[in-house]
Amino acid sequence: MVGNFEQIQKSLIQFLDSKRGKFPRFYFLPNEDLLEIIGMGKDPKPLNKHIRKIFAGVAKLEAEPSPKGLNSKYYIKALLADNDEESIELDAGAAD
Repeated sequence: MVGNFEQIQKSLIQFLDSKRGKFPRFYFLPNEDLLEIIGMGKDPKPLNKHIRKIFAGVAKLEAEPSPKGLNSKYYIKALLADNDEESIELDAGAAD
């Protein structure tokens, strides 16, 4: 039983490392936080709980449903700074 647990834990760490390889800012998060983010699915709103650990100076994301024609359910509309006075507006139609 201990061997099964160790194998599962090793597989989980490999899975999380593969996600970190695709988005290196995930290296700033502990495994538990990254699992929570992945478990959220496509809803970005709960991501605000962890956003300060991923992006310095960003306190909150504003998300909205995607306009028709985009492949995702939501898009990030704006990034808000800690002081709530500064924000960066993002274009929903911008190409990757």
